[in-house]
Amino acid sequence: MQLKAIIEENLSGQRLDRAASSTWVDYSRTSIKKWIDEGRVLLNGEVAKPKDKVFSGDEISMQPGILREESWDPQDIPLNIIAQEQHFIVINKPSNLVVHPGAGISSGTLANALAFHFDELTALPRNGIVHRLDKDTSGIMVIARTPKFHKSIIAQLHDREVFKSYQAIVYGEVKASRNFNGAIGRDPKNRIKMKITEHGREAYTSIFPNLTKNGCSLIDVHIATGRTHQIRVHLSEGGLPIVGDQLYKPRSLNPNSFSPSVLEITSKFTRQALHAQQLKFLDPSGKNIDLAADAPDDFLNLQEQLFL
Repeated sequence: MQLKAIIEENLSGQRLDRAASSTWVDYSRTSIKKWIDEGRVLLNGEVAKPKDKVFSGDEISMQPGILREESWDPQDIPLNIIAQEQHFIVINKPSNLVVHPGAGISSGTLANALAFHFDELTALPRNGIVHRLDKDTSGIMVIARTPKFHKSIIAQLHDREVFKSYQAIVYGEVKASRNFNGAIGRDPKNRIKMKITEHGREAYTSIFPNLTKNGCSLIDVHIATGRTHQIRVHLSEGGLPIVGDQLYKPRSLNPNSFSPSVLEITSKFTRQALHAQQLKFLDPSGKNIDLAADAPDDFLNLQEQLFL
């Protein structure tokens, strides 16, 4: 059973545990705090801490206790496994794969695949999933395999100790590094979108030029936070929309700025050209783990057509 709610104005500014307790009065605050610590309560789709503040329009979801929805059951879906250790698994998620059930998606997700290939994960909250990528974003993800690592990696993510690097292909020429720090919250006019808003959660993104040609750029992206749609929102509102991102493609994109061949190439790329390339974190022994995921063929083909 998964519960969902939208934070109303009267709960805006409160701690997550207090707001969740006020929302779901059938559960004690002690139980809810425990479930937040276990990663069973999400704020805008992200793992959070009990003391994190919520604001009007935020979405909170909760999977109480040890109850599991049938849709989290095992399904034989292939996985591209980069590393398989005692405490964790690292995978390269393909595009067009939803991370976990929800929002009308009842099965066929990464969570279902993990339960099939690693049945011990069903004993962990969310089948060991501690962070996520958008459906059409490809790339590297770490999955907790033991309670010890689950607790550790959630703390590392919350304390911004996990290094996360992406590659993106964007409209616009990037010739120098840039930083973005606009706070991100849900768009009240469109519930599936996020936007920069003063009442959002702080978000930090840095970009670095890689290749620039034909009015487009291949860039490296580092994020210190992991807000929903963070990179897509920051780049779009910063005048560098990601190629193929239909949700955040601005109306002001001027087709006269690009050659017909570039527009033809980019129009055929129907997902956001965003790939999670690298993760750095600590294992339970304190060892530094540094792993990378190869970009998929569609991303590499787009890169070759635009820049080579």
